[in-house]
Amino acid sequence: FLVSGLMHEGMVYYLSLRRPDGGMTAFFLLHGACCVAEGWCARRWAARGWPSPPRAVATVIVVVFVAGTAFWLFFPPLCKDGGEEKLLEEWAAVAAFFLDAGRKINGISQI
Repeated sequence: FLVSGLMHEGMVYYLSLRRPDGGMTAFFLLHGACCVAEGWCARRWAARGWPSPPRAVATVIVVVFVAGTAFWLFFPPLCKDGGEEKLLEEWAAVAAFFLDAGRKINGISQI
C-alpha cells in the first residue's frame, strides 16, 4: 500500500509538476490499515461465533468508505488547477498509442 501511494504521488507530480502533498499516500496507507483491521476483526468475530454481516451490507459499507476517503484524500490532488484535464489527455495519448500499435501489428491500415 505504501509503494502504491508513492507511485500515485509520483504520477501526480509527473502530470502537474506540483510538489506532492501526501494525500494519495495517506489514502493508500489508510486502506492498508483498514484491510489489516478487517482481517483482525473477522478472526475475532469468527472465534467468538459471531455471524459475519450479510454480503450486501458489507459491500455497501466498503463502497461508501472507499468513495468517502477517495473524495477526501485521493481526488483533490488530481483536480487542482485542471489536473483532471491533464490526466484525461495522458490517458487519451496512451489509448491512441495502443490502438495505433494494434493496427500496425495486425496490418490494418488507418482509416
